[in-house]
Amino acid sequence: QDGGCSDTLLSAFFAKGFGYDTNYDFRSKWLDKCVANGVTKAWISIDGSNNDCVSQSCALALSGEAKSGKNVSIVSYMYAVCAETGIPLTYDVYHGNMVDSKAFEKIIAMLTGHNIQIQGFILDRGFAYETVLDHIRSLGYPFVVMLKSDTWGYSDMMESHWQEIKVNVEKLVSADGIFGVSEQHRIFKNSADTDFVNLYYDMNNGTARACTLIGKVLQAKKEMEADCLKGKEPHAPQKLQKYFNIHRQDDGAWQVETLFEIWQKDVDMKGFSAIGSSNDFGVAETNRIYKLRNCVEVQFKYIKTQLGSDVTRVHSTDSIVNKFMVCFVASVIRNEIERACKKHNLKTNAAIKEVDRIEMLLHTNRNYIAIHNESDKAKTLLACFDILPQDFDTIAAEVTERLTSPFENHERTKPNHDGASKRRPGRPKGSGKKQQQQSQPNETPCTETPAANGDTSTGSSFGGQNSNEREQTASDAPANSEVQKRSPGRPKGSKNKKTLEIERLISEGKMQPPAKGKAGRPKGSKNKPKDPNEPPKIKRKPGRPKGAKNKNP
Repeated sequence: QDGGCSDTLLSAFFAKGFGYDTNYDFRSKWLDKCVANGVTKAWISIDGSNNDCVSQSCALALSGEAKSGKNVSIVSYMYAVCAETGIPLTYDVYHGNMVDSKAFEKIIAMLTGHNIQIQGFILDRGFAYETVLDHIRSLGYPFVVMLKSDTWGYSDMMESHWQEIKVNVEKLVSADGIFGVSEQHRIFKNSADTDFVNLYYDMNNGTARACTLIGKVLQAKKEMEADCLKGKEPHAPQKLQKYFNIHRQDDGAWQVETLFEIWQKDVDMKGFSAIGSSNDFGVAETNRIYKLRNCVEVQFKYIKTQLGSDVTRVHSTDSIVNKFMVCFVASVIRNEIERACKKHNLKTNAAIKEVDRIEMLLHTNRNYIAIHNESDKAKTLLACFDILPQDFDTIAAEVTERLTSPFENHERTKPNHDGASKRRPGRPKGSGKKQQQQSQPNETPCTETPAANGDTSTGSSFGGQNSNEREQTASDAPANSEVQKRSPGRPKGSKNKKTLEIERLISEGKMQPPAKGKAGRPKGSKNKPKDPNEPPKIKRKPGRPKGAKNKNP
């Protein structure tokens, strides 16, 4: 979304190369891909919006209930997500005066037509209308919907049960401080069907919101009392006027009176919510199912805010439909990035920024080159999608060729690694140490070079064995035998080089075996003679010398 682009330019861009058939074919192929990846049944979380559209050339722009409240033509769109996985499934763009309940039928037809079993629908307050819920019920699907505070089922349950569940551990739903109660109840007062209304109190949310309201009321009262001291007429903020009674006293001075009863009631009501359900799932399960909706809230937020789908900036019908297709593709990519980041404990937005910093530089010779400034986080994220740093060099070359070639090819493919995958740091899982060299049956055993004097035996640095012993060991060992790990230190019973040399000289008669000494000092031996020039040492008596003091502190 570029503020420097005109609506005409955007309209031409989104209309280029895509028709209605291409758009529908894309949705169909994507659903086939979702099924191939294991999405065969799912709770469907749906969101949508009605956008202002001043275009006269769009057949979808018709009068309806605009989200902005303005009396203008609108275009509506709907977005479906698999609640368990957060995978975007499909979408639809339709004319503004179509009621949401009718728009459900096309979404349902697309999903069931690709053998995706719908377990039910999860809806926010924007779909909490009797016509919508009656239509879903008539199609035979369960629903879980957040209720508006003015819904009859919500207000009636509040009046009957709010004191019963507020911080009552007997009504605890989850460890994060959610309390609740469920009751068979009509959601709408004049509804012919009886559903279930689940009333909840969120202790953390309720306490925070109550403190915020208390702070606002106290601040407003402080400012109004300051105006009273100055002789000025005080004015309460519009949303807080119901908590104050402002009047003049007999002496003409202004006075601010706090209406504590109204203030207390609103503080008590903070933190409550109600969820309607077609089936008796139970208060805990209903809460769990509705929390699955968080995935669509996150996805839809990025479509509306970061991709500009909160405003219809394009003109023709094809442009508007294709713009939302581009937004949907972007949401699919972001969902894949988010799932990859979770596997590696990365924050999604931070990881995306790291990848966004990767640059390509245009040289004066009109050739692009890749600047390899990839961070570790960027490399980790890209590796999840089989993208290696050297791929950017290939991409840079393709961009250069595309700009210099008169033929334009719209197909883009990821560089092929020919089955080679990047090796991760460290030893591969399951691998052992490098095998030591072992003599094969058709090879000559390795021996050490004889000494210059013709001797063939020598001291061994490997377990005290001489070369002949090592040859015998190597030849006797099977070719595929595993080498045992050597323990630290010299093997038990081995001898050092000096001992082996003495034994060799004795065996050749060149040296007499040394006499074996008895244990202890030989009879008649003395200590080493003392140096006659060394003064005799005076033996110190026990205790502190007379006159000595402690060390200075």
